[in-house]
Amino acid sequence: MRHLFGPVDGKFAGQNLHRSRAAGECLAFGADVDLPALADASWAEIEARFPAGWRPEFIAVWLPYTQEKERKRVTVYSSLCSTIVCIRK
Repeated sequence: MRHLFGPVDGKFAGQNLHRSRAAGECLAFGADVDLPALADASWAEIEARFPAGWRPEFIAVWLPYTQEKERKRVTVYSSLCSTIVCIRK
């Protein structure tokens, strides 16, 4: 399933998302990855950065990297597609 995953940095994406990104299933967002952080962008601006014909089926939010401002923005985006929140102990 196609999805956005983040926010993460390039190191995290390289170590944990390599296969799904290489397969075209995942776009990471955050610092030094596929898409810049979502906090200040509109959904239309984010969609414009997707590869042609690509649209996520869900957004996976990685809370350990998420700042409050990004959480609020992702809540707005969740109305556009399903959102999964990933929590690490």
